[in-house]
Amino acid sequence: MKLNLNKFYIVYNPWSRAKLSDVFTGRVSDIDFLYRISYGDFLKDQIQGIYTTEEVAALVAQKIWDKSPFNYRRLKDKKKEPYVKPQKKTRFKEFIYGLEALSSTYGIAIQKIVGVLIFDEPTPITYTPDQSSGSLSPQWEEEEKKEDTSQQIKEATFNIKKFYIVFFPKQPVKQADIFSGQPYNLEDLISMFLGEVKPEYIEGLYTTKAEARQAANKVYKKFNLK
Repeated sequence: MKLNLNKFYIVYNPWSRAKLSDVFTGRVSDIDFLYRISYGDFLKDQIQGIYTTEEVAALVAQKIWDKSPFNYRRLKDKKKEPYVKPQKKTRFKEFIYGLEALSSTYGIAIQKIVGVLIFDEPTPITYTPDQSSGSLSPQWEEEEKKEDTSQQIKEATFNIKKFYIVFFPKQPVKQADIFSGQPYNLEDLISMFLGEVKPEYIEGLYTTKAEARQAANKVYKKFNLK
């Protein structure tokens, strides 16, 4: 993956007194923004990740916020009884009536139900029976959606812990100055910004060495470097 230096989304690690809107602002970021915050009161570990789509960035931010120790509302709500929407209660009662009728019709009783999941809306559900134990394992479409979400996050995540940088040439020019072949991380990039590197010196950030080398070869050719 080559990161679009003009359009990406940053998710931050939660901190004390932070809100979900602080973890992900929803704003588009670019390489110039990273350069500017490098000179402020910015800490390298403040950034949780960089993502190529707003949808995935918002999804990751929500997941992080839901588990954050600074999400005081979540911790407070944990002490309360879980809230069940009225329409869910109604559907649950109707489910019990239907289950009683079904059990009576077929002469099959479920001895004990440990946990009940009540979805926001009617959802196609199938059951896989275990003949030896008599247990039923439910399956629903949400499992597939979770897999799709995981793949979606993976495809839109730029690995800030290991990436490769290709630079534009400066005078005097050496190939190693354009592409060193070694991996960098976000901390390395910010340290470069604090040194002499400016955003306009960077041709691209790549997740794989092969992609970076291919881009570097194009730069060599463009500037007649051997």
